[in-house]
Amino acid sequence: MPSSSTTDSILVDRTEEATKASSGLLRFLQNGNGTRLVQIYGLPLVGKTTLGKQICCIVEKQCTQNDIPLEYTHVYYEDSIRSYVVKSIKSTKLTVLENLEDLQRCVLNFSARKCLSFLDDFPHPDWISSLLENGNVCCVLTSKRKLDFLRLGTQVYHKNLSTLTAEESTNFMTEHLQPEEWTYQLSKTSENCQGFPRLLSQVTEFLKSHPPREIYQLSFESLCSKFLSENESFRYRSKLDRQVQKVGNAVPAVYVPSLAVMRGSFRIPDLAAVSNISKEEVVTKRILIEPLIQIGIISRSEAKVGSKFVVNDIICSLLEDRYGFLQNESDLHNRFCNYFAKMFSDLERKMINDVDDFFSIFLGMYPNLLALVERAVYCLKEEYDVLIRVAYQAELILMSFLQAKEVVMFFEACVQAAKERGKMTDYARMLSSYGHSLLVICPDVDFGGEKFGSSELMRKDPNILETEIALTTSHKGHYLHLKGNPAAGIKCYEEAASIYVKCLEEAGPPQTDLDAARLKFLKYSKVRMKNNIAISAGCLGQYDYSIKLHQENIDTYQEMFSSKLGMGKAYHCIGLMLHLKGDQKAAHKYSKIGLTIKRRSHSKKPSLSIIYSMSLQAMSYFYSEEQDAERSLLILDDAIAMIDDLKRNHADRSLLLNGKGIIHLKTKNYRMARDLLDEAAEIRMKEFGIGANCCSGESLQFLGEAYFHLKEHWKAVATFKKCLALRLEYYRKQIPDNFEEIILTTVEWLERSLIEYGAESLVVEFVADFAVKLKAVLQQREFQDSVSLASAKEELKCTIEKAFSRLDLKVPDSVTTN
Repeated sequence: MPSSSTTDSILVDRTEEATKASSGLLRFLQNGNGTRLVQIYGLPLVGKTTLGKQICCIVEKQCTQNDIPLEYTHVYYEDSIRSYVVKSIKSTKLTVLENLEDLQRCVLNFSARKCLSFLDDFPHPDWISSLLENGNVCCVLTSKRKLDFLRLGTQVYHKNLSTLTAEESTNFMTEHLQPEEWTYQLSKTSENCQGFPRLLSQVTEFLKSHPPREIYQLSFESLCSKFLSENESFRYRSKLDRQVQKVGNAVPAVYVPSLAVMRGSFRIPDLAAVSNISKEEVVTKRILIEPLIQIGIISRSEAKVGSKFVVNDIICSLLEDRYGFLQNESDLHNRFCNYFAKMFSDLERKMINDVDDFFSIFLGMYPNLLALVERAVYCLKEEYDVLIRVAYQAELILMSFLQAKEVVMFFEACVQAAKERGKMTDYARMLSSYGHSLLVICPDVDFGGEKFGSSELMRKDPNILETEIALTTSHKGHYLHLKGNPAAGIKCYEEAASIYVKCLEEAGPPQTDLDAARLKFLKYSKVRMKNNIAISAGCLGQYDYSIKLHQENIDTYQEMFSSKLGMGKAYHCIGLMLHLKGDQKAAHKYSKIGLTIKRRSHSKKPSLSIIYSMSLQAMSYFYSEEQDAERSLLILDDAIAMIDDLKRNHADRSLLLNGKGIIHLKTKNYRMARDLLDEAAEIRMKEFGIGANCCSGESLQFLGEAYFHLKEHWKAVATFKKCLALRLEYYRKQIPDNFEEIILTTVEWLERSLIEYGAESLVVEFVADFAVKLKAVLQQREFQDSVSLASAKEELKCTIEKAFSRLDLKVPDSVTTN
């Protein structure tokens, strides 16, 4: 085993982690009952390769001491020659191969009784699963993201190497650098190389051997050229950006990985680029300047210098503590609270986007501001007035930091404080914000509709604005939609839209800037409600109606707003409706337009909106005439990596797993399809609950087909029965336009599975049972008049007759009687 490099020798000690991971591999090599695969994943430069080598070193040493025959191979991809390289450590043999098939054959040829392969930065889970089908092989794998090996179950050991904290980085460097003159440089270096042991160790070695004068003259590029290859340098910068931008919709942070920071030469991004507005607009609209003036950070005369001042000096001065920003967080925190409390009381809560724009920019520049909210949760609970004022500020932070679960705790504290003091107006508002925060941050939590009962409290309170009632009602509609009742969600959206329309009719011509902002807010909210109605209508199978509403919104966005992100979402939704209708060519066209617009609007940050568009693009690629399965799977893999980076809930991930499972099913890779669809169905049943928007039914339908093709017919029967039960439960709330097609397809697959299983005599019994349950669904639904009821009964009778006729069966009299 080759020794580690000099720089590796001072890395953070991971002996304990390496010993724990190697113990499972040793059990497998000794008796075949341990770990088959150790996967180490994380960002570049956190020490994945070093830990992998350390694990292999321990395993090889133990095998030698215990006389266990072992071949050890090191496999990696060499970018320069675009080939795979296989090293056999014992024989010093080096093999270069261009494709995965030859690579697998080569690795297996090295194996004696047992073989350990170190797969360094290897992103091919299907290939690894296939390799591990050989009972002699075990692997250590490093990769940028966590890969799924469903069939291996407990035989996989996952190790996530997270970056070091600021304190750990500083401690690491101070252990290796003693001179006092490096104190200031150390703090800055550990801040900007934070969390990356390999880079820290290399920088530390460099600092030891070079005088300060030479360090001051270094740029980031020259530093990278000393320690990293060109490719590694690019990856380091891009991955570091992603590490900082993981949360929410924050603007790219000023996080400069450069020793140039030591001399104060901060590299500030172009404000126009990060906020999608021109430099002139930054100055004229006061999106960034006005709040800074109001809370006393800069004077109005200083703000007149111009956009160059905005971009370079204001933010630099904040970061360099010119105005005591870090020394007196508490004072600044109170100034922010007072300013935003006043702004909200004047403009109605969340009325214009300027405040949100400011916070996105400012929080992007200084992420530690989130700590102020945490302080409010833990330290300000007794100061009721301050707590409520901070609440308005916190809801903005919620929009930028979707992972900030402290915000949920904060609103919960606000609700309790308002209730205890009998402040019913604040109580209703905070209850609404608490429900909204739960909806945004953890939508998989079934907290019940009582959180949105605050809209009823609001209607009784003369101090509550109508727009606040509309906002809470729309949140309630979103909740009902997610919990499987889009028809009820549409009613809430329509109610909210009617409030906005009423306010628009009552509003006269704008006399002031405030009036103009309020008018813009009302128009935008009306468009947003139409968008929500269109999405819920699509879930009910009303595809043409949904497309019509989204197209109207696109026209409105172009005429009235500069919201490119809204246009991107509308194009995506039209593409989705076309995909569900079966027009894959048009679906691909619209999804591509939507994805392009979204990426420009999000400044290349990962977001759920982009992930959904990637999923749609992948499926439209696959269902198009080309049926490009490989390209579709690559897109879905990238989307899964983004979901992992965002640390989103499993429900979002299940969408991508379901897509991969469908592609594998259609390309006859039934085993992989079964594993993926099984996981997707399990997640959806757990997260959504029975009857929620029929996602679970879709996964179960395709899972049953996979079982059928694998000749596991009784599992197929059980899966299709569960699918039917779930869909019938869902249809108690609403029957979509494509109801008949969905139901009859599942019934037909159930019949085929029963026949293949050899239980042909049960077909009539199962289908008759289905028909009776279908009648029960009808009887439990509510109808506005007798005409609607008669029409529904006739439609139901036709559906049942079609189900039996397609199976060449006679309809039993007991089924068709009313």
